[in-house]
Amino acid sequence: MDTNLVKVNKMSKNLNKNQLLTCELLAFGHTAKEISKMLNIRSETISRWKKNYLFNHTIEEFQGIFLKQIIDKQ
Repeated sequence: MDTNLVKVNKMSKNLNKNQLLTCELLAFGHTAKEISKMLNIRSETISRWKKNYLFNHTIEEFQGIFLKQIIDKQ
């Protein structure tokens, strides 16, 4: 498991592994359609997850991690 996923997983105990991975991929810029193919899940499932506050908060957490990594490299 990627270190970013471990950090966010500690904060998001109520999300399953596919939800966490989807959050990370969405934060990185992948589309729901791309992710549904990668993870073999329905895009409708991702749409439903996007209505969940914790799911959206986790995406924001990943975005913050990615942004910090970019800033730290400069």
